[in-house]
Order: sequence, then structure tokens, then C-alpha cells
Amino acid sequence: MQDSSQDIIEYLREAFFVRIPKSEQVTTSELVSLVRSIKGFFSHVSYESLKGGVKIGLVDDCTSLGDSFVHIQSYTDLLREYPVCDRDKEAVLVSDIKNSSEYFLYDCDAESVVSSAILYYEMTKENKEYICFGSKRLLLSPPPGYGSFFTRFDFKRLEELLNEYHNHNARRSTCKILERCWYDEKRFYLRAQPEEYMRDSLLQFLRNTLGKYADVTPERNTDDSHPVDLNIDYRGSNRLAIIEVKWLGDSVNDDGKSTTNYRDARANEGARQLNNYLEDTNDYNPKQEIIGVLVVFDARRKGLKSSRNPTKDDLFFYRRTNISYKVEYDKVRHDFSRPVRFYMEPKLTV
Repeated sequence: MQDSSQDIIEYLREAFFVRIPKSEQVTTSELVSLVRSIKGFFSHVSYESLKGGVKIGLVDDCTSLGDSFVHIQSYTDLLREYPVCDRDKEAVLVSDIKNSSEYFLYDCDAESVVSSAILYYEMTKENKEYICFGSKRLLLSPPPGYGSFFTRFDFKRLEELLNEYHNHNARRSTCKILERCWYDEKRFYLRAQPEEYMRDSLLQFLRNTLGKYADVTPERNTDDSHPVDLNIDYRGSNRLAIIEVKWLGDSVNDDGKSTTNYRDARANEGARQLNNYLEDTNDYNPKQEIIGVLVVFDARRKGLKSSRNPTKDDLFFYRRTNISYKVEYDKVRHDFSRPVRFYMEPKLTV
């Protein structure tokens, strides 16, 4: 027995914040089944990784669709059948109501597959979301602050938070933990081994901003000899982010004597390490969607050796001088995020 159109309207209003025309074509139970399939899909496949779009539909019987579909025993199977490197192709997930089974296929004629569906969900390449049934194609309008009804943007949100940390904490070293990394008030020289202050400052910020959704922990070993600086394990999903922290600049000991001078080579070393971490982590965590982020605290100053009073142009020379990476891993592999640089400004007067 079908629900009244008013029940469907109320369900969609509460669940999706949209209105649909009166219809007797879809039952509330079918809508619930569709939502479960959508949520199951996005609980294992990160929204940010989808470049080709996806259609998720309900059908009475999958046997009419042929043998090209893969029978999904659990949503974890999607990580094997639909790897990140293939997500520029459109995917189709079909739920068979009659047999209580789900089937998956990508790089196919998705439109012909869902043409026989009772109803289906569509996310386009442009990240527009629709609920479709009969001749109706209803655009979903997500709540304010959300890009999708069905999943958080875990990795995209991390990217936004790192940018926020740079602007409000790292750029002027306003964080009380981070300011301890400097040897002098003018922020010309770093203390010896300043990375612990940088890591702890970023750790505190991410715990404060992500604590509701994720567990952020320091220094996790991916193998016996290579610790990752920060590990972000998102609750309620299979998302995992690992952050490698490096710094560039000139450090001195308590007597003011030079200890370390790091430039681009140090950032390149961090990129290689993160690449290796990702290989190890993917090997031992096949059920997780993983992204790696290289974060570089950039405290480089020009002219420190040649003058006690370097010019403003020298002090800010590296503000717009990007790091040169010999291998751009973010263009080679799909789980390596674009490196993040926190330029740390000096003080001109104290």
C-alpha cells in the first residue's frame, strides 16, 4: 500500500529540506531504503574523491540488468571495486528490493541502468544532488553550511581548517604554544628543534575544531622507524588523515649559535616520507579512505648571515616564494593532498 503524497512531502521536508509535487508513485519505505543505500555508500566512499558522479537506485529485480554488475556483500567491497584512482568515472549502485541485495558498477551507461529504477539519487560531476522518480527530477538544497545531505566533507573541512590555522595562528605566531618556537622577539630565528611546538600547536587547534567528529592523536608509528606527526581518525566513517609536519628556516641554540638551516630539501624529504607512510598505511588499512597532508612551517629569512638588520624586502622575501618540489606527489597519487605551507611572518619592530 502506498503512502499518501502528503506523507512523502513531510518525509522529504524533514529529511532533505525540500518540497516535491504531489505524487503517489513512491512509498515512504522506498525512500527510507534509498536513503540507507546512499548513507551506506558515502560511509565508505569519500564525497571529495568522486569526480565522475554517482547514481544510486532502487529496482524490483536486478536480474534484468545482466551480468555486468558486481554483487556487493558489504559496503567495504566498494573500496576494492571502486578504487580512488577510478573515481573520475560515473558509478552506479543498485539496491534490489525483491532479493534484499545490492549491486555495483561503474564506467557504464548509467542512464539506461537507472531508467528502470523505482526511484534513484543522482550526484552530478558538478556536485548537484537530485532525487528522481517517474518524470520528476528534484534538486536537493542542502542545509546552510553543508554541501551534501548525506555525508560530512571530512577531508575538505580539514583543508579549510588548515587554512584557518595559518591565518589566525601560524602567520603571526599568535598561539601561545607556537610562539615558544622562536628564539628572538623579532621572529628571525627559531629555537633548536622547534617542531614539537609546531606539532603541539596544530594538534591543539585540530582537537578543538574536530573534537566532535574525530580523534586527533600525535606521533603514530606507521612502521618501526617512521612516526607520523598527527593522525586524524574520523568517527562513524572509514576516513583517516595523516599529517607530516616539517619546518624551514634557521634555528639557534640557547647561546645564539646556529644549529640547523633548513630550505627546500627538507620539505622534499617530508614529501618522500609521507609518500612512504601512505604506502605502508594503505597496505595495513585496506578498509579505510586515507589522505596524507604535508604541512610545512615556513620561517625562512633572507639576509640574516650578511646583516644584523636585514631589510624588510629580505625578511619577507619568502612570503611569496613557493617551495620547489622535485616530485609533485599530489599530482601522482590520489591520496596525497596538495602540500600546505604556513608562512610565519617576522616582526619589523619590537
